[in-house]
Amino acid sequence: MDIKFIQPLTVTIFSLLKSNPSVSFKIYLITEIEDESRLDSLKSLVLSKGSQLITKKIGASSFSNQKIKYHYSIANYYRLLAAEMIPEEQVLYLDSDIIVHGPIQELYATDLAEYPLAAVYDPQVQDLDRLELSAEQGYFNSGVMLLNLKIWREQNLGYKVIEYLTNFPTRIQYADQCGLNAVLQGNWLRLNPKWNVMTSFFNPKHRNTALRYFGEAFDLAVQKPIILHYSDSPKPWEFRNNHPLKKLYWDYLNQTEFKRRFPKDLTFSNLLRWAVPNKLKKKYWKLRQK
Repeated sequence: MDIKFIQPLTVTIFSLLKSNPSVSFKIYLITEIEDESRLDSLKSLVLSKGSQLITKKIGASSFSNQKIKYHYSIANYYRLLAAEMIPEEQVLYLDSDIIVHGPIQELYATDLAEYPLAAVYDPQVQDLDRLELSAEQGYFNSGVMLLNLKIWREQNLGYKVIEYLTNFPTRIQYADQCGLNAVLQGNWLRLNPKWNVMTSFFNPKHRNTALRYFGEAFDLAVQKPIILHYSDSPKPWEFRNNHPLKKLYWDYLNQTEFKRRFPKDLTFSNLLRWAVPNKLKKKYWKLRQK
């Protein structure tokens, strides 16, 4: 995590603790932040809920050669070294653009057997040939992963993914997520979609693909998400975001130290764009094209 994500990270952690009040968590934060005092309020929040926050320092330069596109950052690659930095056999990884809106004990109790990880299929990514994957092998979203760190260490998995990312940069669209999928070649445990309800789940364009894959579990997940993942850009803390469950993010945020904050892109020009009806916008652009 880098410091600019401290607000959404706080919301993610607060939602986890609030939705699981009887659980005492050991939360590991892999970060490049040098001045730990900047995390004092977050540590106090976690401690006040009976849990523990442990920081693990990493140098951003370790991944300076990796490809960055869209809304991703170098911090996306940090999780690849989780097995080397975290002394546990199994951990639940969460991105910092997530809301935990229900109990997760069932998820954590999932039997991984010999799988290196469990994750949710991503219906948005269909160009599997790019990574030499078949439709049967599929493609998972790495925003929520139950990790078998014992297997990661035995297979040296993190470094294999880094090697793939270095050797095939033109194949990478979604940071380390593509590398993980390419290296695992379908060797991952499929999870119920309720454990990672992505933004694409609300897009009618991806509905038929998701229904074919998940069946009736898909609609149940969208109606009652346990882990809600604001996976696309703009994010819910930005004014331009129009996610149907954006309000849920702000409900949790307003229970943290960041309450009464405004969206970071709340500017006069964005307000003006928002106020202009879509019909007028389309008419304007048609006139511009003549």
